Amino acid sequence: MSDPVTDLMAILDARIAEDKARKARQEAEAARRVPRLLAKYLTLAGEAMRDPNLAVSVNEIDRDERGGSVHATVSACGGCPDTERAYWENGSYDYGGRWRPLTGQESRQRAEREARAWAQAHAEKCRAMPGSEVS
Repeated sequence: MSDPVTDLMAILDARIAEDKARKARQEAEAARRVPRLLAKYLTLAGEAMRDPNLAVSVNEIDRDERGGSVHATVSACGGCPDTERAYWENGSYDYGGRWRPLTGQESRQRAEREARAWAQAHAEKCRAMPGSEVS
């Protein structure tokens, strides 16, 4: 004959373990939705006004706002509406005159290089400020 207290404790322990696992999955999913900041490049306006918000940020994302898969490195200016997306495409790449498929990591690195180059070039010439800061 089983002990009711022992049975109840086993059920509670199982539910606590399930709750912890569910919470860990939810936290991991939320972390994947948050863009990972790779770099910020201060714009001309940001430099002149000493405002770090007027920068071009480079972020890595793997989900869009609706939870769909995106896999891109995004550059977005804090002063104007300009943005640029470099997608992580596992396609062909010219490597010393030979075509070969890119691995996932190589594709991600190429996208980051492209996004950083765009961000830096844009930051060097952007003088825009958000409309609310202009009087």
